[in-house]
Amino acid sequence: HGGILLISKYGTADHQHVNITCTILRSLFVNNTSDTQGGAIYISNIGHVIIKQCKFVQNGATSGGAIYAENLTTLVQVDSIFVANSATKNGGALSAKYIMQIVFINMSLAENTAEQLGGALSLEFVRHTRIKNVSINNNKAANGGGVSIKHSSFVNVSQTILHSNVAQTYGGSIYSLKIQKLNVDNSQLFGGLADDGAGFYGEDNVVQSISNCLIINNNATYKGGMYNWGIHVNILTNCVFMQN
Repeated sequence: HGGILLISKYGTADHQHVNITCTILRSLFVNNTSDTQGGAIYISNIGHVIIKQCKFVQNGATSGGAIYAENLTTLVQVDSIFVANSATKNGGALSAKYIMQIVFINMSLAENTAEQLGGALSLEFVRHTRIKNVSINNNKAANGGGVSIKHSSFVNVSQTILHSNVAQTYGGSIYSLKIQKLNVDNSQLFGGLADDGAGFYGEDNVVQSISNCLIINNNATYKGGMYNWGIHVNILTNCVFMQN
């Protein structure tokens, strides 16, 4: 685990978070690989992780091409860049599971690839997710060319641009499955490609709100620039759909 850096508190029970804080600042990770998870960094079973002003380029792993994180209290990433990282399974740039809170602010994720879920980001079983002012461009995966979010509670995406992301099947920009409450606000989803939901794909979400968004020039082979299935409460407010 972790091509260059492994941070973990072993000997703890599954999903138990030890109250330790780890901060990584102003660092460059290039051409690191792992045969398992976390091409550059593997983090698990600690409390709080802060990654700020870091750059990850051409790292590779099975899941989490640059970073793999699980069983944390919080994961905060600010002012960081991920370029051309790859995963043979999930999360071309980052894969995260079983985390209480994730915050991504002022980030750029470009040209990352995953063969299964989340060309840039793959998030599963996360209690609270906040993505703000993030650029997610030209990433590729089977599902969720830009972002894949599954089995999570509260997700908020705002002031974010998702451009020219490609999924082979579902969700060119965003693939979401079984989210309790999902909010996408004041964001742009354009130039996405997929079989279904080239811009946005939502399935079995409980409450889903898309507001003040531009959903433009997405190209689906079968079903829609935006595709929803089994949404319990679906709110669409003040959005622009054009040339899908």
